[in-house]
Amino acid sequence: IYRGNTRVLCRNSDFSRVSLGGDIVAFMDDDDDTFRVLDHGRSDDVEQFAPLNFTTGAGLVGYVSATGELRCWSDRVVHPLMKPAPTAYYVQDSVITWIDKGQWWTLSRDERVMIEPFVPEMWQVSGGCIAYLDLNRQLQVQMEQARMKLDTSRLLENLTSGAFERDMSQKRFDANTALGLGDLQARLLQAGGGRSQPVD
Repeated sequence: IYRGNTRVLCRNSDFSRVSLGGDIVAFMDDDDDTFRVLDHGRSDDVEQFAPLNFTTGAGLVGYVSATGELRCWSDRVVHPLMKPAPTAYYVQDSVITWIDKGQWWTLSRDERVMIEPFVPEMWQVSGGCIAYLDLNRQLQVQMEQARMKLDTSRLLENLTSGAFERDMSQKRFDANTALGLGDLQARLLQAGGGRSQPVD
């Protein structure tokens, strides 16, 4: 069922080879062993051979192809990310991240972007934002190839005043987004905070 309409995607599929995300479904069609994606109501053939693993987020699919390459399906385009695939990658909301030789990478605006030359101890994802603590335990935010450092000592003051507004890469970063980041900050700074669960 998609937005009130029932449709048949395939006649034969192992449910363990189905992944549901936001407005997206990735699945293996066992009739012809094709990897397909239902993206905003439209079905597309993605791979002719079964991927080694796959998982969905909000409008994207991360997967390791049969040839061992990390790829991402987004906006009906397959983006090759890394070969051989990393030992683990992470998909949450509209973000995919992975680690390559100790460097932390993501896909942003259809390009591979290195977030940091290290892997942070703690990080979280919300929507298209990645929030993490850097080596100085300052809260950093990565969003659409733009990065900003938040002064955590003044974050509450900025949030309550409603003055936390700025333009980031032609995308409005307003007080509502900042409230979500305040929640991320709290979770990151909690004892035992951590990161998204990997796909391996």
